[in-house]
Amino acid sequence: MVGTSGAMRAVCESASIRIPAGLFCYRADRKRFVLGWRAFKRRRSLRLMKQRLTLPPDDQIESQLASMEPGAHGLTVLPFFAGERSTKWRADARAAITG
Repeated sequence: MVGTSGAMRAVCESASIRIPAGLFCYRADRKRFVLGWRAFKRRRSLRLMKQRLTLPPDDQIESQLASMEPGAHGLTVLPFFAGERSTKWRADARAAITG
């Protein structure tokens, strides 16, 4: 996710996880962890994620992304845990994790 601020995240299925320096991690469920990097400058963040995670080459990532329909991965996250953060704040907005 990238906006005025954002994060890059990867879901890892494992019994336990070693968190590389500078990354954050939280449990998604009993089997999966979400490992990520806060992103304030996209280019710098992408470079750091490539250094810390095992990612395929750029052309392979772009090809895979281009071939996917929106939502084809089966996971949708609307991270409005404390409401919608925008100029039109909506305190009634709520989070959803589906798929």
